[in-house]
Order: sequence, then structure tokens, then C-alpha cells
Amino acid sequence: MGVELTWTFEDDAKDPNVSLNLGDLETLTQQAIPRGPASKWLDAFRAMTSEGLAGVTVQLDSSGKTSRFEPVSY
Repeated sequence: MGVELTWTFEDDAKDPNVSLNLGDLETLTQQAIPRGPASKWLDAFRAMTSEGLAGVTVQLDSSGKTSRFEPVSY
């Protein structure tokens, strides 16, 4: 399924950049009924894929840090 949690420190930052990669969300939720945030992300990724979008970059807070979300297919 490819679930991965990573953290990195940029320059002299005290707090890490944390990344949670859920991998193939479609496979991850195949034997479960996705609810809450997992269900919403699954819907969003399906819509992105159907529209030909490869991903989206989101600014998480006012610090300017961003995270990239991409639907993953294996």
C-alpha cells in the first residue's frame, strides 16, 4: 500500500517538515468503508484523476510552507 511518514529539517529550523504519504488510497480503503477525511480525500483524488490533474500544492499555514498531494496509482 505504500504508507510512509517522513520528516526533514530545513536549514536551522527547530520544527521538522512532516509528510504523510498514504500511497495508493484506493487499495488502502478497498476492504474498508472509508469515512471522514479518508473518504473526502478519496473523492478528491478520483475527481482530480478524472479531470487529468496530476496533483495539487496546498499552503498549510501562514508560514508559507506547502505540501503537495498527488493521487498515486500502482
